[in-house]
This record gives sequence, C-alpha cells and structure tokens, in this order.
Amino acid sequence: MLRPLIEKEVKDLIRDPRIWVPILISFLIFPALGYAQSSLILRESVEAFTRELSVEVQYIGQSPDLDAFSSILSNFFALSNIKIAPKGSFPEKADALLIINATSIRDLLSGGRVSAYLVYTLSASTTMGEEVTQRVSRALTEASRTYLLSAMNLAALANSIIAPSITSYIPYIEERKAIIGGIGPGDIAFLLIAALMIPIIVTIIIFLILQYSATSMAIENEEKTLEILFSMPIPRWSITMAKLTASAIIGGLSVLGFVTGFIIYQNMIMESVRGGTQAVNITIRTPITGASIPAEVQDLLRTYLGNYSVARIVDLVMPSLSSIAILAVYIIEVTILAGVLGIIIGGMSSDVRMAYTISGSLTPPIIIFAIAAFYLDPQRVPGWLLLTNPLTGTILYSRMAFSGLSPGPEIYIYLAVSGAV
Repeated sequence: MLRPLIEKEVKDLIRDPRIWVPILISFLIFPALGYAQSSLILRESVEAFTRELSVEVQYIGQSPDLDAFSSILSNFFALSNIKIAPKGSFPEKADALLIINATSIRDLLSGGRVSAYLVYTLSASTTMGEEVTQRVSRALTEASRTYLLSAMNLAALANSIIAPSITSYIPYIEERKAIIGGIGPGDIAFLLIAALMIPIIVTIIIFLILQYSATSMAIENEEKTLEILFSMPIPRWSITMAKLTASAIIGGLSVLGFVTGFIIYQNMIMESVRGGTQAVNITIRTPITGASIPAEVQDLLRTYLGNYSVARIVDLVMPSLSSIAILAVYIIEVTILAGVLGIIIGGMSSDVRMAYTISGSLTPPIIIFAIAAFYLDPQRVPGWLLLTNPLTGTILYSRMAFSGLSPGPEIYIYLAVSGAV
C-alpha cells in the first residue's frame, strides 16, 4: 500500500515544472557561472600579471650608491617585464610612479630599510591594480636584497639570510590522539572548506524537504485531490509517510544536482586561479612543509601527547562509523520534522503560491541557526542548546563529524532529546 502512494507522490512532484525546473537550474547554473568566471579570471589574471608595466622612477636626495642600486633595480625590473618610463610619464603614459628616498639606500648597511612610495592608478578590473603593487614591490625588495648582499660580500649566504628558518607544521587532534603529518597552512583552509560543505548540504536538505512537502500538500489542495485521497480506504499515516518519503527523494535529487553543479563550479574556479598563477610564474618563498618527523622529535612528542597515531588530512574528513550512525539519526529526525512542518504548511495553504510564501518565511530563522554551525567553534558552543533539536543539531553535528571532532558520550543524551523534540 505504501509503495504505490510513494510512487504517486513522486510523480506528482516531478510532473510539476515548479519542482523539476529548480532541480535542473541548480545543476546547470553553477557550471555556467564557473565557465564564465573561470574564463574571465584566467584571462584577466594572466594579462594583468604578464603584460608589460610602465613605471616612472624618481629619487629624492643623493647617495653615493645610487648608481649601483639603480642598475640593480633596472635589472630586476627587466626580469619582471617592467619598463622604466621617462620622466613626466605618470599618470598619462605610465602605470605607476615609484618614489625612492635615495638617502635611505645607504641605511641598508646599518640595519635600515629602503624608503619608497608607489603611486599607481587604481583599476576597476578583477585585480584592482594589485599586479602593479605586487610586481613593483617584489622587484624593489629583490633589488634591495641583492644590493645589500653584494655590498657586504655575503652573496654566498643569500639563501640563509633570505629564508633563515624552516618550519614544519604538525597539527594535533586531541579527540583522535593523532597528529597530521605533512600539512601546511593551505591544507588547513582545505580542511575548513571540506568541513563546511556538509553543513551547507544539510541546510539545503532542510529547505528543500520543507518546501517540497508543503508544495505536495498545496498541489493536492489546489487540484482538490486530497479529499479524494482521504475518502479512499487508506490509512492517513500511510498518506503522511508517502508524502514525507517523496519529499525526501525529490529533495535528495535536488541536493545531488546542487552538489554536482557546485563541485564543477569550484573545480573550474580553482583551475582558473591555478592556471593563472602558473602562467605568470609567481615565485614565493615559503617554509618547507611535509618533511618527515625525526626520531628525537617523535620521542619528545610522546612525552607530551603519550601514544599517538599519525593520520592524513583526508582521514579528518572521513567520519567514524559511530559518527555516521549518529548523523544518520539526526538526518532522519530533521527529515521528519521538516516534512511534517511542510505538510502542515501545505495543508493550510489554498494553492502553491501561498505554500511557497509561508515556507519561505521560515527560511531566515533556519539560516540564523545554521550560521552558528558554519562560523562558530563547535567545541565552544553550548551542545545542550544546539544539539538537542534536529534543526541545529543536524547542521552542527555534521560539521563536527567531518572535522574529526566528537562532543563526548553526552551526544547520545542530546540525540535522544532531539528525537523527542
């Protein structure tokens, strides 16, 4: 009895263009945006960082080392595809005006710095003129280093002076008694994005199930088929479960389309940024990460951490079986709650437009609750408040599960209270 009802509800939702059009749009809109943005970002970034810049250079004051420094600066400008413009070129015929205090050049030998001012035309492009400041300041910095090393006969120690220390980053996850080997600051950003992606998906599921269940009931009211359905010898519990299940199925398809489109969009953007960076060949000195941990460092860590394991960054975004089970219970609870709310809204609505209006008014409170899970530290928020109801509990725990965190054994109490709610 239940299966035919579910099939009927799914068909009713699919045949309505107000349902399948958003699903199609959610899948297509992100790749389309990604293609447009990636093309623009790649083209503009490559053009900005590879085009020839025209910079006028003016010196204030005098210095006996001015000629030597100016020659070194000209060489680094040439390596950076920067042309020195004639005097009076800025702002009409030059991208920037570099004003250098010549008397400060000699200060490098006594621990001082070269004092300079860069006046540039602010651009309305994607880079907003950042390519001018980065390329000119980098060339000036390299020229100052080269001048200092040559003046003090320290060219052989260039690497030690420029990058005098190497730091390997070793994050420690207290809940798992594990350290993450071979990780850098950029990997932490990846971990944060990966942990936020799941709560975003869960929030979308809540929205869609609420909307689709409300739409399903509103369609029945609008087409006067709900009275016919109730007049048939079918338990009302079966009708309710069929609508909840159908809303969950269509909501899952919508989320699948959204996530697929978003992943394609994200890959396009990342590839465009990565391609632009490789094209301009930007070299930045950064500490070496990912080096193996020496035995003496491991022995010292054991005195502080006890027995620990070494995990990969991928292991952190892979929740344990118990976390998956707890999250599954939360998702079932929020699916039932959102579906029931949607059925109530749809039952009170005379048509689909009214159902959309009422369900849309519930969006701001859910977003407010979701913000807490998105941006707050899950270990510092009150679990008794946010984990004891399905709406915020599902969002918050999904982030914790995919971040390698655990609230402790009290989570089962929170889960039971959430189920009662």
